[in-house]
Amino acid sequence: DIDVYRGTDKPLIRPFLDSTAFHGENGLGNVYLSPSDKTPIVHDSLYQVYQKIMKCETRVKFVAIGPLTNLALLLKFFPNIQDNISEIIVMGGSEYFGNITLTAEYNIYCDPEAAKIVIETAKNCTFITTESACLLYTSDAADDLLCADLLVLRINYQQLYPSITFQTHTNIPV
Repeated sequence: DIDVYRGTDKPLIRPFLDSTAFHGENGLGNVYLSPSDKTPIVHDSLYQVYQKIMKCETRVKFVAIGPLTNLALLLKFFPNIQDNISEIIVMGGSEYFGNITLTAEYNIYCDPEAAKIVIETAKNCTFITTESACLLYTSDAADDLLCADLLVLRINYQQLYPSITFQTHTNIPV
């Protein structure tokens, strides 16, 4: 019995970007789930999500599997919400290739301003890259070659934002 909250239908600044080419007509890769009898909560849903999290007896893990617009709004309007969030897990970003452009991943590309807010304000945040989310496998030798160049970039990025963790399929310590 889980409540469903309707989030914003557009990015913070940019126009909405359709993702049907990658995520299918329904946004779930054309995997259709059984219909739900739940009606999404529409009125003041951002505040209601905030209240729901703040009323939890234990800290929650917040998992974002789409663009980060709603999470960014929560962090900006209710910064104390992080007191009740143990970890934020984001499915977004890429190391090697994109799914909306050659190098960009949709969830970040769709609303980069929201992603910037999350990256700069989240206290304990892990990004699961496209490669990890899609379970991309390469041979060990190819994996080493692909990761060697990116390791330096990742280390530099984590020096700027030490609270951000990158989880990839490579298990290279950073």
